[in-house]
Amino acid sequence: GWATIANGEFDLGRFKVSELAYNKLLLLEEVLPEQRAEYREKLALSIYRQGEQQRDQGNLDVAAATFLRVGEAVPEAAVRKNAEFDAATLFIQQQRSADAIPVLEAFRQRYPNDPLADTIPDKLAVAYEQQGNYTAAAGELTLIAANHKGENDELARQAMWRAAEMQDRAEKPQASIARYELYLQEWPQLYLFRSESHFRRVALNRKTSNSQLITSLLLELSVLHTDVGTHP
Repeated sequence: GWATIANGEFDLGRFKVSELAYNKLLLLEEVLPEQRAEYREKLALSIYRQGEQQRDQGNLDVAAATFLRVGEAVPEAAVRKNAEFDAATLFIQQQRSADAIPVLEAFRQRYPNDPLADTIPDKLAVAYEQQGNYTAAAGELTLIAANHKGENDELARQAMWRAAEMQDRAEKPQASIARYELYLQEWPQLYLFRSESHFRRVALNRKTSNSQLITSLLLELSVLHTDVGTHP
């Protein structure tokens, strides 16, 4: 019957045929509920394995579309999270950020506690930068900094600095000022970056015509330079 065909084709690695066979099998009314659940998982796996084969053959566009078919065909499938993560990874590799972003956002919402979700901010930062959404990219970099502080402080510091630089590219002075102030609150130790933060805040406040704050910042900068010998 269809069960023998479906399982046999799956075991032989002929996943396109096994997908067809599992679909035929699931149309049969006599299939028991526990069997139906098993066959639906095998259907999802049949689709996922096709995506893997297509990816390995270099057909990245087709592979990404196939990975997304897993969730469309079997929303409850255990392999769905891997499939959607793999689709998003392929989109990023191809600089198809507009396709990657909704998949990544949905993944983070659907699987917030999955270990794979820890890498979502890195991927979204790249995708948002590709799209020119520098404010959103800065937000993801800030999240990376928060996630790594206490575990990898240097990575956290670099991510926070990159967030401020990324925000600069959005040409929103007030938002950039806030990023640099947040950096200084979290990482006041390194003189070079502290000095650069002050310079950037002066330049950004000039754009907002905040003369009183500019005077204060220039005074801070003068003190900072005078005190350079006591700081790393």
